[in-house]
Amino acid sequence: AKADVISLIIGAEKSRSFMVHYEFPPFATNVTGQFMMAGRREVGHGMLAEKALKPLLPQEFPFTIRVASQVTDSNGSSSMATVCGSSLALFDSGVPMTKSA
Repeated sequence: AKADVISLIIGAEKSRSFMVHYEFPPFATNVTGQFMMAGRREVGHGMLAEKALKPLLPQEFPFTIRVASQVTDSNGSSSMATVCGSSLALFDSGVPMTKSA
């Protein structure tokens, strides 16, 4: 499988079984702007949330998991909100988590 550009830059694994997609549009902080490709905030916060959630997942799980977090308003720690919301979503979807975030 061909790795995407961001994965090559940050030296990430070429194939993963767990991904966090963190989306933070400009209107979340009352800024006007175009929706462009993921910036430093999206990549960094997504990696932070993924790093927090990965130890909670079972080692042997037969499926690939993709969690999408779309921040629509921000007045606090949106990356921590991503971890909490993703943890709840994983529990609700039946992933056998070792503990909660």
